[in-house]
Amino acid sequence: MVKDLFFTKGMTRSHKTILTALLLIFLAYVYITVSEDLLPEFNLSLPHLPGEPYFEIAAIFVIAALTLTYLRGWKPTVFIIVLLLVVAWAAEVLSIHTGFPFGNYYYTSAFPGPKLLGAPLLLSVYYIGWYFVSAYVVSNLLVDGEIFTPEKTWWKRAIFSSFIAGIIVAGIDMVADPAMATGLHQWVWTNNAYTAYYGIPYMNYLGYIIVMTPVFFLFRYYEIRSRAKPLGPVTVGIMLIPLSVYFITYVSDVISGPDGLLLIGCFTMVLPLILSLDRLFLYFSREMGV
Repeated sequence: MVKDLFFTKGMTRSHKTILTALLLIFLAYVYITVSEDLLPEFNLSLPHLPGEPYFEIAAIFVIAALTLTYLRGWKPTVFIIVLLLVVAWAAEVLSIHTGFPFGNYYYTSAFPGPKLLGAPLLLSVYYIGWYFVSAYVVSNLLVDGEIFTPEKTWWKRAIFSSFIAGIIVAGIDMVADPAMATGLHQWVWTNNAYTAYYGIPYMNYLGYIIVMTPVFFLFRYYEIRSRAKPLGPVTVGIMLIPLSVYFITYVSDVISGPDGLLLIGCFTMVLPLILSLDRLFLYFSREMGV
């Protein structure tokens, strides 16, 4: 069953190698999430992997990079990694020192990795692994019912679909931020107005839309200009990887965060996921002539 979901005729050995690596790393990521977040809720445990917090970050980055490389090629993948490396760090530094675009806050020692000018250097990994790839896939499915940006009409829809992707990122953060700040104390909010949402300023979510909408637009522009294509045949299983990461993020943050996130996430994450899954299966039904 798993083999039929991921592998199909026309795939070369290199395609299968990439997808096998992707699947194995994804399973390792699931193992970490289950052992670290889910089982302790039931007073159960599994052996922990050495350096688990960093292994989890590395796994989510590799999952995102391999998924995007297979779907769009290595050039668009390198482009977005470099772009987010700069944009994510610069936006965080700007906000830490000025309050714009996300509000006023500072990171604590609970956030893993080194910091530069107060902003953790691993932030871009979070943006790429937990935000960008999932939001890219979901927004394409919701806006156009396609797994990729349609080349013939992209310029008519690019700004809108990028805006929707920015909203999806903000929706993810509506669950992630209370979990990581309020629950895990990885950063502390200070001197902000309108902080009725778990002590988080409303500006934070508008900030994600302001920052990420241009990022998604630039990526869509680059993938069209570079004539991005999948490395090989695209199967349902490949597309389910970023959507599964999206759902696992929801579950993990609900467990780690304060009360109320389960219901909030149903509207900001689960509903878009259900709609995008429906669009995904309709897309493959059309492709197979069913």
